[in-house]
Amino acid sequence: KILVPLDETEMAEAALPYAEELSGMMGSDVVLLHVCGPEQKTSQSMLLHYLSHTAEDVASAANQLYIETTGEQPAKPVEASWEVIRGETAHEIVNYAAEEKAELIIIYSPAGTANNHPPGDTAMSVLKHSPTPVMLVRKAVAAVDLFAGWGRGGIMVTLDGTERSETLIPFAETLTGRRIDTRIILVNIFKKPHINSDYPESAENLPWPEHVKRMQAFFRQKAEEYLDGVRKTIDSSNEIDAVVGMGDPADEIAAFSKKLKPDVILIAPHGYSEISRLEYGNVAEKLIREVDTPVLIVGPEVKAPKMKQSTGGG
Repeated sequence: KILVPLDETEMAEAALPYAEELSGMMGSDVVLLHVCGPEQKTSQSMLLHYLSHTAEDVASAANQLYIETTGEQPAKPVEASWEVIRGETAHEIVNYAAEEKAELIIIYSPAGTANNHPPGDTAMSVLKHSPTPVMLVRKAVAAVDLFAGWGRGGIMVTLDGTERSETLIPFAETLTGRRIDTRIILVNIFKKPHINSDYPESAENLPWPEHVKRMQAFFRQKAEEYLDGVRKTIDSSNEIDAVVGMGDPADEIAAFSKKLKPDVILIAPHGYSEISRLEYGNVAEKLIREVDTPVLIVGPEVKAPKMKQSTGGG
């Protein structure tokens, strides 16, 4: 199931179109979760009406999207429910997701500079402590626009050569849904290599700038070969692109995001050898705070959700 925390604000509702899109593709049920503070009543009639009405809309949209995407009826229609609990917001969201075995948390978190992020931000606190994959939605997108545009940008997968980062591949395959026009973008960023001043024998007559250029080209070729190898392991009829960058990983990924405009960026904790502290590594924290593209962060030992089967009937 997909968990969407709501607090009755329009900002929090920015997560809803993504919940409808992904639940419609995967056939996953949705739970709308509202966490009350110490002074808030859990039985407010307006709150309960709001959650009930919103859940109905989410289920209706998800099932309609499934039918429009596949041309078939789902074997089990998507259901959307709601829950109201009391406690500290981020703590309760993380615990509820774990106890209910949620496949994904989708939560709104506005993009901003690393030095301008509001302290105590619920979404960032959830991300820091949640073993459940978390999708951070950075800006509001109308449901109709999301459905019409999903897949045009592609699913960006950040890889660094480790098995840990490659666990993102099944998530990318799931997020393409049943849309064969959705591409997967494999990204590998290598840091600018330190080049020893001792020339190898084969380069003794080269000017230093040419030697540096050749060495950088060597590392780029290795990165391209790595992505090509990963591409061959993906069993998908979708288009698969590969891009390589050199420099600061967060800066390069952010630059590729602005250029390629993917639908979502996938990143794994400890995915980069340079950010073994994703909870809170400098590179990952910088990336998720600066891009306005949704970012899906997948923790260790998490399996990608599987798409539910259709009835096969129209």
